[in-house]
Amino acid sequence: MKKAFHWFSLVSLAFVLLSTVVRAEDSDYGTAGGVVLVPEGISASEVQRCIVEAAAGRGWEIRAKDDEKVVIFLQAHRWVSTLTLLYTPKQIQIFSKSTRGGKPKMPESWIENLRDDIGVKFRTLAATKK
Repeated sequence: MKKAFHWFSLVSLAFVLLSTVVRAEDSDYGTAGGVVLVPEGISASEVQRCIVEAAAGRGWEIRAKDDEKVVIFLQAHRWVSTLTLLYTPKQIQIFSKSTRGGKPKMPESWIENLRDDIGVKFRTLAATKK
């Protein structure tokens, strides 16, 4: 019973943290696409690994990565999208330079899928640390 409650608490906390989206300001990286909060206890290198694995799993090409950001690219269904994910051990800021049919547009569902997949990676990582 105690283990089930602990698991439920962990999943609930992760859901709350990952479903919180705060709009950031536009920057040189593009239009702000939101912020993902990183659960406590995950290092910057682990955040980067979770981003890269989630993006690759969705077919995104990794264009660049360093100690502060990951740049990914995807072209499909009239979309041409470059996302820059700036990260720390506290949060991931997502910026988009994307078009659909040649017109600027935010790939909201793609970003949502990516956020969901990153969340799964965070929960899996947290479970292995216990």
